[in-house]
Amino acid sequence: MKNTVGVPVELDGEPYALFMRPDIKLLFQELHLLFGGLAVGIILLSFIGMLIVARLLIQPITKLTEATEKMGTETFDVRSLSIAKMKLVVWLINS
Repeated sequence: MKNTVGVPVELDGEPYALFMRPDIKLLFQELHLLFGGLAVGIILLSFIGMLIVARLLIQPITKLTEATEKMGTETFDVRSLSIAKMKLVVWLINS
């Protein structure tokens, strides 16, 4: 048999042979648990990564929306926006 290991054992002065064989069901069960845990971990990390990326993408749009609302109420003090964002606002106004 290919998956059996035999070793000589001496007990009370008499030689014996000890044959060991892996428990395939137990081995596959452990592998299923390992791969299942890895899959759950990867899914959780992906979800957290998507939330972070979505927040980073939405944050500038939210700030522009707030500045637009301030300008709509005739509050033209939008110093909180950087120069690049102001250029974007001017470009949006001109388009």
